[in-house]
Amino acid sequence: MLKSLLSFSFSFFFLSAISQTIPAGEVKNNAGKIVTVSGKVVDAAYLHSAYNQPTLLNIDKAFPNEIFTVVISGENRKAFGYKPEEVLLGKDISVTGKVILYYGKPQIEVVKPDQLVFATEAARPQTAAAKPQTAGAKPQTVKDVTAVSTGEVVLKSAVKLKSGPGVDYKDILKLKSGSVVKVIYTEEGWSYVSVTKNQGKADLNQPMTGFIKSVELR
Repeated sequence: MLKSLLSFSFSFFFLSAISQTIPAGEVKNNAGKIVTVSGKVVDAAYLHSAYNQPTLLNIDKAFPNEIFTVVISGENRKAFGYKPEEVLLGKDISVTGKVILYYGKPQIEVVKPDQLVFATEAARPQTAAAKPQTAGAKPQTVKDVTAVSTGEVVLKSAVKLKSGPGVDYKDILKLKSGSVVKVIYTEEGWSYVSVTKNQGKADLNQPMTGFIKSVELR
């Protein structure tokens, strides 16, 4: 299983490297090609009663005037660990994959969460500009978290919410002790979370997402 996961990760990042980034309005002209498409999810739905139970994310224009759609099958949806139609609605995203035409309209099917990222996560800082971590320095960690009945986590220490899973990504904001997050998934010691309460600030209109280091649910 590890071998297959590594193989997929390599394949995905290879495809990302060779694909070109285009806006949603140009996708139709790239049918059959592997591209990276950027845009805002303006319309989303989970068709749980339809064949294959697809999740549809329309980019830049809503149904029935959609110009490009991200499709997640019911089976592949299980890998996300969250509800894409809720978490991604209103967000700027980038998606990488092969463009297909469905009744003349372009789509990309997402089979793994890695294919789809928030725009703030899409670009890692350039190596030359990145600040190397000081040898022996302790990584940012979340300490003494407490699980609550909702399945969310109350942070007991202040942490930095990052735009990607690494110390070289930009800081989005600093979460104070008492903030509440929901862990969506983890990768290589970093957890992708949805912030449902930012302690000391007004309630969020919608969850904010990002990465924090070493979240432990216990």
